[in-house]
Amino acid sequence: MFLSKTCAYAVRSLLLVGQHRLEEENGKIGLRTISERLEIPTHFLGKILQTLTKHGLLSSAKGVSGGFYMTDEQLRNPLMTVVKLIDGSDVFEKCGIGLATCSEQRPCPVHYAFKPLREKMLKTFESETIESMVKSLNSGDTFLVV
Repeated sequence: MFLSKTCAYAVRSLLLVGQHRLEEENGKIGLRTISERLEIPTHFLGKILQTLTKHGLLSSAKGVSGGFYMTDEQLRNPLMTVVKLIDGSDVFEKCGIGLATCSEQRPCPVHYAFKPLREKMLKTFESETIESMVKSLNSGDTFLVV
């Protein structure tokens, strides 16, 4: 997997919350619902959502009608914002097979095959927003839950 499990869960969660916002009137969704729909352990997910909320990528409200939700501004965040927060931007510089040193001068066996993929992923994460991904989900072109 290209992203860490934590980062992948964070991205998936934001996409689900963003999708829920466009489907429901108040746009709030609870931790358990997110956990169940995405099949992510609740305790682990709670820590991830807490981090996203703390850094302003997600909002939350307590109480009976509470839950997690996203503002228009939060929906416009590029996916790269999430990756930088959770995994750091160096994920796009790491070796494809995990060597500590891999460069043009000392390439690993998959360096030249992996480099263009890594660069394309970087461009995608910089240009795509949570909102653009949610629109893709809502159009039926992509799927978050099977």
